[in-house]
Amino acid sequence: MRLRFAQIVGATIAIGGGSGTYGAGLAAIVMNKRLLPIETFGGAAEKLLQELGTGTNNDIKAAGLSAPWIEGSAARIVSVLDRPPKVLLIHGHAADWREVKDWMTEEKLASPMVMLQNFAAGKTLPQKFEELADEAEAAIAIVTPDDLGGPVTKAIAQNSRARQNVWVEVGWFWGRLGRRRVLLLVKGDVELPSDLEGVDHGRYENSPLESSELLRKFMQFVQDGHERDA
Repeated sequence: MRLRFAQIVGATIAIGGGSGTYGAGLAAIVMNKRLLPIETFGGAAEKLLQELGTGTNNDIKAAGLSAPWIEGSAARIVSVLDRPPKVLLIHGHAADWREVKDWMTEEKLASPMVMLQNFAAGKTLPQKFEELADEAEAAIAIVTPDDLGGPVTKAIAQNSRARQNVWVEVGWFWGRLGRRRVLLLVKGDVELPSDLEGVDHGRYENSPLESSELLRKFMQFVQDGHERDA
């Protein structure tokens, strides 16, 4: 019942509470819905805060929701809930991702994150990826023809393929968020792994914004949790 409820709502706010509140919060985490535990009142909300990843924790600190409740605290909750979803852009060598990032920012559809622009000294690539991915509510992979490859038995016939890191990161998000929160934008005739045929994708020739309507529908789903048109 709690999972079903978490599935149909856009966000859950936990204020104090006991086992019921804690269960509802865990359901929101499992369904990857936005969860705001108001730590001010302790109880289950405080415990839920400890269960969350870096991204939501930062949202709460930024809104001052760990501080004593004062006039204006409710407005800060609304400001956190109204922010665009955080979406990680997965990419290879090509710079096509810049068009998607700029467009989504201008349209206020998302708060795009790119690992290349958020790399911290002293951290390995896997560490930085996991840190950013923990904040993301969805992922968009810009799949470009950066490599060539093919079966060993057909060494001469090589196909255009994406960088290996792209598929590793897509698989990570598929397992973490579910395939409905992963979108592929595929350039030209880049080969898709057969296991990813069930993931929504659009193809483009010159610009990933050729799939702008698909991007809008995807972000609408991420925001409200409702199924997109088939």
